[in-house]
Amino acid sequence: MRGKDLTGCRFGRLVVQQKAGTGPHGYALWRCRCDCGNSITCESRDLKNGSRQDCGCSGPRARIDLRGRRFGQATALAPAQTRSADGDVVWNCQCDCGACFQASSRQLLRGSVRDCGCMLDQKKQWVGRRFGMLTVTDYGGKRDHRTFWRCRCDCGRTVDVRESSLKNGHTTSCGCQVNPTEHCHFTEGTFVEAIETRTTPRNNTSGVRGVSWDQRSQRWVARIGFQGKTYYLGSYERLEDARAARLRGEEMYDEFLDWYHSTADAYPVARSG
Repeated sequence: MRGKDLTGCRFGRLVVQQKAGTGPHGYALWRCRCDCGNSITCESRDLKNGSRQDCGCSGPRARIDLRGRRFGQATALAPAQTRSADGDVVWNCQCDCGACFQASSRQLLRGSVRDCGCMLDQKKQWVGRRFGMLTVTDYGGKRDHRTFWRCRCDCGRTVDVRESSLKNGHTTSCGCQVNPTEHCHFTEGTFVEAIETRTTPRNNTSGVRGVSWDQRSQRWVARIGFQGKTYYLGSYERLEDARAARLRGEEMYDEFLDWYHSTADAYPVARSG
């Protein structure tokens, strides 16, 4: 599939002039002209996620402000005095476990650093375990203080599932075994397993389900779908604020699931894995 043509698009002080091939990681390279007159080649992902907004002429202050933003279990606190080998801003971060560490803005934005390393022990305990048709393959992050694990279903699909749903047996597949004519998975216009696993689409670039970057307004937009309708949750300058709005919106999911599981015995057919 061909990616979007970025020619003519503006990203901060950079204006894309032409495509310049493909980078070593498979992302498209684009030749850009900075407002200062210099030219620079950037990967498409660095332009889209905001980690590259100039040729470097404006110094560290011109880079995207990550203060207060969350990346997995890590929260960016403040820029450090040091810079990475390629001149990128290094951020002082705090992990949910309480440990402090440093990571470059590019590492955080690309998702290569999501914690201080404390998840390594937990991953050893979880990765490889099977729950029905699901095999845990990786840590899926924390959302609203709930732990998620990335699982591969026997059908080949990958989903993020809440740790509690794996432990109590509520989720034992990606949903591929669901047959709405035989199982009570569709209730009140809602696909129960879909909101229980809360899978993040593969084309999501924000890392937060239901949150996307609006290029026109240069803001993060939060939305949520429920019972056949899409609700607009607002637009925000900071990703963390959009994430908080999305999590507040997901409270309707939790209320629905509590009701559903408390009344499951009233249904004539048991829920499938």
